[in-house]
Amino acid sequence: MKYYTIDDLVDLATPEEHKAHLVEMMSTFDAFCKEHGLRYYLSGGTLLGAVRHKGFIPWDDDVDVNMPRPDCDKLMELSGGRIGRYVLNPPNYSGGYHAYHYKLYDDSILVAKKRGNELSGRVYPIFMDIFPIDGLPDTEEENKKFYEELIALKERCNTVWNKKPYMGRDPFKRKKIDAEYNRLRQIGIEQLFNDVVAHQTKIGFDNSDYVGVTSTNVHNEEERVVKAEYMPVVEVEFEGRKFPAPKGWKQYLKQLYGPNFMELPPVYTRISRHGLIPFRSKGQLFNDEQTFDWDTWQKTWCKGEPDITIAICGLVKSDNLGELFIARSLEYLIGTELRKIYPDIQIRFKEVDLLARNDQTISALGTVDRRVTNYSNFDTRFMGTEQVMLALKNRAGKQKNRVLANSMHRARHLVWKHGANYKKRLDGFFDERLAGSDFIVVDGAGLLEYSYNEYEWPLLEISEYAEKHGLSIVYNAIGRAGEFDPDDFRCKILMKALRSDAIKYISARDNPDQVAACTGGKHKVKLLADAAFCMNETYPPLKEEERKKIGIGLIRGNSLTEYGANFHESDWVKLFSKIARTLEKRGYEYEFFTNGLQSDIEMGRKVIEKMGISGDAMLMRPTDDYELYSTINRYAGIITCRMHSCIAAFTLKVPSVVLSWNDKVDELMKNIGYPDRVITKDAFKADYIVDCMEKAIAEGVEDDKLEAMKAKARESVQDYIGLIAEVAEKKMKGKE
Repeated sequence: MKYYTIDDLVDLATPEEHKAHLVEMMSTFDAFCKEHGLRYYLSGGTLLGAVRHKGFIPWDDDVDVNMPRPDCDKLMELSGGRIGRYVLNPPNYSGGYHAYHYKLYDDSILVAKKRGNELSGRVYPIFMDIFPIDGLPDTEEENKKFYEELIALKERCNTVWNKKPYMGRDPFKRKKIDAEYNRLRQIGIEQLFNDVVAHQTKIGFDNSDYVGVTSTNVHNEEERVVKAEYMPVVEVEFEGRKFPAPKGWKQYLKQLYGPNFMELPPVYTRISRHGLIPFRSKGQLFNDEQTFDWDTWQKTWCKGEPDITIAICGLVKSDNLGELFIARSLEYLIGTELRKIYPDIQIRFKEVDLLARNDQTISALGTVDRRVTNYSNFDTRFMGTEQVMLALKNRAGKQKNRVLANSMHRARHLVWKHGANYKKRLDGFFDERLAGSDFIVVDGAGLLEYSYNEYEWPLLEISEYAEKHGLSIVYNAIGRAGEFDPDDFRCKILMKALRSDAIKYISARDNPDQVAACTGGKHKVKLLADAAFCMNETYPPLKEEERKKIGIGLIRGNSLTEYGANFHESDWVKLFSKIARTLEKRGYEYEFFTNGLQSDIEMGRKVIEKMGISGDAMLMRPTDDYELYSTINRYAGIITCRMHSCIAAFTLKVPSVVLSWNDKVDELMKNIGYPDRVITKDAFKADYIVDCMEKAIAEGVEDDKLEAMKAKARESVQDYIGLIAEVAEKKMKGKE
């Protein structure tokens, strides 16, 4: 087994990419075991994740299986230490990767841990743990003695592997510890290790009525199960695929995690116990035409000391990778236009997330989980205020009396203003991330929205920051979604944010009159276009694909109900299933894809379960925005709900049909020139949707319509590029 160091790390991988590789490794292992008739079962946290979450426990980052010892021996013999492209290591005592169980390694992703602000020297490939199941004694008393002896034998190995210096002052104790260490070293780690294995296997799997795993350091006696009850196989779903589990999984999980194992633990405990940071490795095979290093691309704008630093503020750390289409296309347009004025100008772009999320985000379901997991400096000691905020929001949403509803919104504003996890948290985040910025550009997206996503508060913070530091703000092709009511207290906050003297320009991608109303008439708001319409210039050219399949873009189950429509998760599941079946009947290949949102992925799992088809019918979560863009490039057409999947398809000349769940997609398709490719809820019939898709494919995407939208996207930047140029010129003159 090769040993890895920090020098083998290439760049950060996302947690989703890490998990996707683990699922692929599990699938390869599963296929090998089925081909050769080998028994194995999901175990530990992986089994708990399967039965409770139908996939990974959101804060987990590894996979475990149990396998009878005789099958482990056959596995090693049949594989020769290789299963597909993965390396299989048997139990071994070598210092770097010692273990009492088998491990299957994937070196395309390496993981490391942080010590302070630095990475530790320990780097290793991601792996799947394969724990041998051994025979155990028949009685509780004998079993207790068996594990006591086993723990003592393991402790001897640990003494040699992990010698810890004695920090006390007792010289006799120090001598005793040193003497024991030297004695065990003379015996040798190989013999000490073999003593452990000999004890584990002394009863024999085939000769016992009770069995269990003896290799793990997390569980001991609770791993003991009745073999006849445990061994029959049932299948469970894990990340959209089926894997074997023990028939006695309920009893097994009760013993490991207690009788309430199906209940989520307290929020503050939902963290990975490993704390691994995933990286792509030098050993990973890249297709140069289909990969894109954004950090390297950004350096083309700034090879030295920046002449101007521009903050791009938006939803840049969203699970919805389509949001990055906007930010990065906007950076391209600003950079291109600014260099027409100053050809040699060095531009630094800083991507600042409006919701103050961490740079590395982890998929999580539920409002509270997402905040605890991903919000920068979120203080779990004040979870009570979070519950109050959510309760008031829910009550206000159900309140028919506008005065009472507004009173609740005012109460929430007070909590937001004074609570540790709201204004104070945003202030700290923006002070850090916007420091050194010379100009602020809000990148558009559907940010003029308060009924569900509550962007009004961070937009107000951005305005206050700019006023305090004498910076200018422009809003580039802003979108409005959901309700708009000037009498609503939340809308008043939004209007206050947009009426700041720091804001010098605003354009809209939809509803320009309502956007102008938010500004109080301070700005003449043009109807222009999302910067993402220029993404085919922003990203490197994609290789030509043979476009055969139809992509079905998924969306979360509450996407319509949260905007007041009577169309629930079960209705979406039925609709997506019927669309897929209709495509099948008409001779089309299809696959489900997502923009990356975990809630959309959950929808895909439910659709696949209802249809009774392989999890291969749904693509893994894209690891970055370029991969999502590349995915859409493979399709002959797409049926989607997500606005930026539609825009990406449009720029690639892939015809799309959009299932409308929000009026922003209606506006989008009207502005593009294809209003008939929007399907509203009253027309959600599979046959009609596929009819529309076939018509769209026959018509294609017209060049003049694409060029018109690209021109509007450029205009949205050209309108204010002079403002940025003035700031840049003053700063460059100041250097002279």
